[in-house]
Amino acid sequence: MDDFRKDTINGILEDLKFIAQGCYDEAMRRKSFTNDSGALSSSIGWAISLDGNIVYSGGLVSIGQGGSVGQSQGRKAIDELARGNGIKLILVAGMDYASEVEARGFDVNTSGELLADEMISWWLEHA
Repeated sequence: MDDFRKDTINGILEDLKFIAQGCYDEAMRRKSFTNDSGALSSSIGWAISLDGNIVYSGGLVSIGQGGSVGQSQGRKAIDELARGNGIKLILVAGMDYASEVEARGFDVNTSGELLADEMISWWLEHA
């Protein structure tokens, strides 16, 4: 039974990894803000966590002069959101002003989040 449980969880984690990477790719493809320093783009990333431990992660690609700051803020946001029990799919834009940019009508991470909702719904119906 333990092997079955481990295999099932590993399968779920692999599926979520595929979904998360696709959502990140969509967010990066559709982002509509001006990338002046690179910090905001660099803070966009994803992770899959299991019981507070990050199993997979991606994104957080350094772009421009502000890339390292963005990466750091993205990692910090992921670490905070990964805490707790269960399996989590995490999509972040880690810069503190990301929501302000979104509120002005620019797509930072919304397209990735919407795709995540669609993909997870489909996955739950067909898994």
